[in-house]
Amino acid sequence: MEKEQTDPDLLTILIHKLHKSDDLPSLETIAFLDAMTEKSNARKAEILYYAAMAACQGELTRVANSVENKQTSSEYAPLEAIIEAAAPIYTKHGFSLSFYEEASPIVDMIRVAVDIQHAGGHCRARYIDLPPDVAGIAGKVNKTNIHGKCSTFTYGRRYLMCLVLNIPTGDDKDGNQERIQPPQEAEIRDLLRRTQASVPDFLKYFNIKDVPDLPAVAFPQARHMLTLKIKKEIKESDLKPETLAIQQMDEAKQVVSEMMGEPVQSAPAFPEIPEDPFGS
Repeated sequence: MEKEQTDPDLLTILIHKLHKSDDLPSLETIAFLDAMTEKSNARKAEILYYAAMAACQGELTRVANSVENKQTSSEYAPLEAIIEAAAPIYTKHGFSLSFYEEASPIVDMIRVAVDIQHAGGHCRARYIDLPPDVAGIAGKVNKTNIHGKCSTFTYGRRYLMCLVLNIPTGDDKDGNQERIQPPQEAEIRDLLRRTQASVPDFLKYFNIKDVPDLPAVAFPQARHMLTLKIKKEIKESDLKPETLAIQQMDEAKQVVSEMMGEPVQSAPAFPEIPEDPFGS
């Protein structure tokens, strides 16, 4: 396979030949070699970054929830616990994290950003836009603006650190059941919103305090039940005529079978939708 022009060995050979030559290289040649060298070094640094990140994430483990959120009656892993567990590992692999605030283009939002720097020279930036944490779950103001901004920044640091290093949080696997991850939580909340289901009934049905507490093993069931609720709300007039005909034919066959005392094979139809446990 032919090597790319930015291969460091090729650059070394070219530069060595220029040094040996009696002719001075043109400014265009010098600029070209400088650009190729910079590109080659950046690529090597990027490769080192990805290799170190893979090794780092291979050593990072789950951080257990240890602090209770009294407003939501749920537990979470605090920033201090995450740093204590992760910092010795990611620094060992040459990484450092620099958090800072940027101006957010979204009105009334705070942008928390982080630079993930590697000793090899590569750096990546990530950010999240968050609303100021000045009110409780009921919307009542419970913090000053300064305290709210500090709380928002702390949450942003915790979220970004788990995101960029892929750190799982929650109960230990050998203790309580593993909980759903943020993307799954977002999907459940969206289904609850679309179906206008009763959130208290949903939480009671799965015996949890809040949506993030839903066990991972129960996620498929929860999604399926909420999806069925959407299908159940489709009006009969919206169904295809052929589907209604099949259902009516099955009902007629059932009546005949009861009169004759013989079982009748039903035609394919929609699966039965169980009684809605969540209400509206």
